[in-house]
Amino acid sequence: MVEFEYDLAIIGGGSGGLAAASKAASYGAKVLIFDYVDPTPRGITWGVGGTCVNVGCVPKKLFHRAAVMKHDMEASAEAYGLGVHEPTLDWPTLQGNVTMHIRSVNFGYRMKFTRESITYKNERAKFIDAHTLEGTDREGNKATYTADKVLVAVGCRPKYSGVPGEKELCITSDDLFKITEAPGTVLVVGASYVALECAGFLKELGFPVTVMIRSIPLRGFDREFAEAVVTDLEKRGILFIRGMTPKSYEKVTSDKEEEPKEQVKVHFGPSASSEPDAEGVFDNVLVAIGRTPLTSSIGLDKVGVTVHERSKKILTDDYEKTCVDNIYAIGDCRHGVLELTPVAIRAGHVVSENLFSRIPMGKELLKVDYKDISTTVFTPLEYSSVGLSEEAAIAKYGEDKVEVFRTQFTPLEHTVPHLDEVSTVKIVVMRTDESIPFEKSKIVGLHYSGINAGEIMQGYGVSIRRGITKDQLDETIGIHPTTAEGLLDATMAGRVGGSFSKTSC
Repeated sequence: MVEFEYDLAIIGGGSGGLAAASKAASYGAKVLIFDYVDPTPRGITWGVGGTCVNVGCVPKKLFHRAAVMKHDMEASAEAYGLGVHEPTLDWPTLQGNVTMHIRSVNFGYRMKFTRESITYKNERAKFIDAHTLEGTDREGNKATYTADKVLVAVGCRPKYSGVPGEKELCITSDDLFKITEAPGTVLVVGASYVALECAGFLKELGFPVTVMIRSIPLRGFDREFAEAVVTDLEKRGILFIRGMTPKSYEKVTSDKEEEPKEQVKVHFGPSASSEPDAEGVFDNVLVAIGRTPLTSSIGLDKVGVTVHERSKKILTDDYEKTCVDNIYAIGDCRHGVLELTPVAIRAGHVVSENLFSRIPMGKELLKVDYKDISTTVFTPLEYSSVGLSEEAAIAKYGEDKVEVFRTQFTPLEHTVPHLDEVSTVKIVVMRTDESIPFEKSKIVGLHYSGINAGEIMQGYGVSIRRGITKDQLDETIGIHPTTAEGLLDATMAGRVGGSFSKTSC
């Protein structure tokens, strides 16, 4: 029998890799985890914890929170009788405090490795063969390690389009939260949730923001809510340039300041054209056009692990196993799953549970249920969803089998300051039998935009995953007066465009 140094080696110290390591260690497995961050073109790097902790979910939510607090103080404090002075932003303080929190999380992971006897290597790993990995540290020193099982959890990094000057002059979300000086005027290129979230909190924090969209915003989300998010951002003062893409970037020096500063001139034009027909100058350009998996540099080709031809993400079976028997893949680098932290964490737990508890005990293996996963877009108008959009439900089941229930209301919190900020609910139902009315049919999609959207959807998401029907939702007694109870009041109004406002309790 072949002896290996480790029972499990994990390539990637992000959310999924960390979850798998901890779970495997809890069953007594000898675990090795690699984590290495290639610097961005700006030289930005970070500690263990992956995108989520360092340059993703955690700092994004904290910056969003700062923006919400500033907006609430400006828009509502006086109406509530609170003598709050006009808030001003100290970007270095905000950025510094968020960074200190993240460093404490990084340190906490390192301490966790010690407590759980997990071997951590800050090295770039790649396959030599199916059971052998080579690690290279920052000084170029190499070492080899052997493991019975290997889990790939390398995640993704921001994508570049290849436009001249892009890497040299632009930033991505990997850089934004590490900038120590206020970002000034910002062009956001892209229409992903990352693009719109960053645009939203930057604008609410007081910076002039322009967003350039090639086609449609929030692709894959419900179209009504995606456009509502954009409309809200426009109301807050963000300028949208649609149907355009950058053609080149040029470094220029501003002559309008007491101290000249470097800026970026963007040459752009219609998406279908290769030539620019307009230009603009910005202090920073944030490129947020998608993410690409880190699968090309870890030696997958040497061991025969297959990746999807287009996405370049790793192909696995329902148990996260690749075509190589001892190699698994989870998280953002695994083809066909949502790029969400909780998804990677769940997959990491399941893989380690199967390998070190269920297989040895002869138990039935677990699978990750990737259906009906709740998610939230943390724009100023928060948008949460679970299940299918209206468009996806019609495409899947047919228009005659789908109905939509909708409502719109002003949250109680917004009534005293008379804010023009409404919450919207859409419930998408599908019936399998014409003898069953839509009001008693299964809910296949739930969408909500408004305050505390993420907190609200977390609870409702459980019900949708368990197959709740519209009448069962209607029978639920709400908690009054909350915005969450508004999801219980959706009435049939057909397709987008009907009147569906609620005006009182």
